[in-house]
Amino acid sequence: MMLDGEVNPREWFNWHPREFLPYHYDKHKFVYERSHWAHVHHLLCHQVERKDIDRLVACPEPTTWLLDVRLEPRKMHRWVPHSHWLPRDEVEYALQLTDAEFFEMYGFRKPPVTEDIVLLSHDGTASEEAGWEFKKQYYTHVYNFRAGTNDLFHESYVDFPAMNHELRPWKGPYPSNHVYVDSFSKRKVLTRSGPFDRQYEFQEFALPDLEAEKARHPEDGPRSHMPWGLQ
Repeated sequence: MMLDGEVNPREWFNWHPREFLPYHYDKHKFVYERSHWAHVHHLLCHQVERKDIDRLVACPEPTTWLLDVRLEPRKMHRWVPHSHWLPRDEVEYALQLTDAEFFEMYGFRKPPVTEDIVLLSHDGTASEEAGWEFKKQYYTHVYNFRAGTNDLFHESYVDFPAMNHELRPWKGPYPSNHVYVDSFSKRKVLTRSGPFDRQYEFQEFALPDLEAEKARHPEDGPRSHMPWGLQ
């Protein structure tokens, strides 16, 4: 028996077919290679691997720049050898500076357009975005280390904590009273009463937050604890 206001996870209409989830087939990909980032595909950087970073750390090259674009110093516990710090949110403006202004601001000379730029961040997202800014300024050899310093230093930081692509469970009136049993086909039909939002509509796990939806009163009503004459 299903009580009103509760959700039965065994019913077919409380679940969405998995293939209707947006970007379901992209979940194994790097975040900026997913289909809803298709507008930046032409900007994606070439990749370097861990062995390339180890090689540059052991034997730095005069025409290769290791740029660390991590944003928060309180999350930067270790320095990548031979790297220079250029925070991601300053890259766009730093590339507008002259060579003298750049050196005065950051303490190292501005990388020439023809030399190799290797970018690192925590998880590869900030360094990918920084690479787009370099490409917009006509740098031709821009590389991103997608594994980032998380892989180098065995950390688990994220560059942009607010960039969350998963939706929270819908906390709201779940339309359990809108289940209509068709008298002809004896099928249960769900008439949707919200949320009227395409993102929530296509969620893979469409159940609401059961803690928030828990009944606030016992079965015999809110006044069951009162004396009999006052009910």
